[in-house]
Amino acid sequence: MLNGFKQLQEQHNQFLENLNQQLSSLDDVSKFMKSALLQTSARNQFLGTIAEIETGAVNSEVQIQISDQQRIVAIVTEQSRREMKLVEGLSVITMIKASSVTLAVGDDLQVSARNVLTGTLVNLDRGAVNADVTIELAGDKTLGAMITNKSADQLALTEGMAISALFKASSVILMLA
Repeated sequence: MLNGFKQLQEQHNQFLENLNQQLSSLDDVSKFMKSALLQTSARNQFLGTIAEIETGAVNSEVQIQISDQQRIVAIVTEQSRREMKLVEGLSVITMIKASSVTLAVGDDLQVSARNVLTGTLVNLDRGAVNADVTIELAGDKTLGAMITNKSADQLALTEGMAISALFKASSVILMLA
């Protein structure tokens, strides 16, 4: 059974390598993610390059450059780092669920979240209970967040305002590109 799993894993890795070669000029990850090949419910998907890895005994911190101005930090198990063969310079796709994103306004934020991305609120779409927030980030990227209407009111959210999106490194899912 273990040998069968290893063979399946090798075939899967080969598939991803072939796919990576075919998609080397991928600019719009969301188009790729919506294709029939692979679908995910994570709205926030960024193609990036591993810029730095800090290896630990159990977990590794992986920093992914998604634009000249923005990095995303992910925490993965050391086992996952080894199995995925994550190294600096490797292309990966980062995925973050919109519901994992917390929003903040104002300057000089003191937070424990490893990821704090700043941008401009470009869309606020209110539903009966929740608000869907879209933030334009540097590097022509957008990030979505799903928060309650009450939270949107407390933050006095309006389109065009500066805003910060926060999420834990453990909320980031990595996929080989």
